[in-house]
Amino acid sequence: MEYQYLIDLNDEKNWLFPIVNREPNGNVWEEARTIHYPVGKESLMRVTDSVFHPQPSAHCHYHRAAYEIFFWSMAPLDYYAAGKVAEVPPGCITLHRPYEPHGFGFHALTRKVGFFHRMDMPLEDGICSALLREKQPDARRRPDFPKAGAVMTDIVRAEDPVDYRRVPWQEMDGVRSIDRPLAVERFDGVTMKMLIARWETGGVKEVWAAEMEKGFTAASNPWPLRTEMLYVTKGEVRFTVYDDTFIAYKECIVKLPKYGEYRIEALSDAVVYDVGGQTEWFLLFRDRGSICASDGARLADAEAMRELKARHGCEIRTIGKN
Repeated sequence: MEYQYLIDLNDEKNWLFPIVNREPNGNVWEEARTIHYPVGKESLMRVTDSVFHPQPSAHCHYHRAAYEIFFWSMAPLDYYAAGKVAEVPPGCITLHRPYEPHGFGFHALTRKVGFFHRMDMPLEDGICSALLREKQPDARRRPDFPKAGAVMTDIVRAEDPVDYRRVPWQEMDGVRSIDRPLAVERFDGVTMKMLIARWETGGVKEVWAAEMEKGFTAASNPWPLRTEMLYVTKGEVRFTVYDDTFIAYKECIVKLPKYGEYRIEALSDAVVYDVGGQTEWFLLFRDRGSICASDGARLADAEAMRELKARHGCEIRTIGKN
């Protein structure tokens, strides 16, 4: 069977049901496409890719259950939350939790790659909504369109911001940058940086960036027990899964399937985000640090390290540098 390991966000064949959202006056404000539909009870790995056009409205809203993690590029944007507004530079990440109203202002074309969990949008609803837009693009504007027919019932409209205080983006709790990580761990050939903690996502996931040096390698256990999702934002990385080999590059999503042993090699300096977020990296590194401080000899005990990694869901067996 064919399994799609590599998803190039810039390749139109990977755009599932692309849509165009318009203002009431007909102006385009968003070109959106679904990239990957959610899986599992927490609706993990839902991925979208959008380009926003300059627009006057902040489209403020909140969610009752969903968590959103957005990677921004192309241009700065205004981010509204908690009575404050800040200009967020490209390259930053924003985190949005349930019942946190938020909105955005765009002054130039701006790209957002979004990762979601606990957002209730079944695959069939997405297909039917895309079909409706294609066949009857104005249907949702009709007064007789059923109000209960909203596809994404978790999105609740909020009032647009008034008199929000402008602050530096560093003062916004939900804005993250790889240059201002919450935690850092350094190993030969790779620096791990935590951008979003598990306690910020309802205990479901955490997001780390792996800053890889050219020649860094990693190999998994023979039969990893979960599917993983990575997002490459810089450089080139070669992956081997089973007997398949491919190269991921900037703006690529990589899916590593459950049971599929894999190997990673950085062909250049690279940045790769763990956006599946299931490994308990923070606790793993803290436990490893405690062992190092109290009984360093245990670090050389292969069985003890296997048990430690298994406890925190880490499927990486070895790392190294060529």
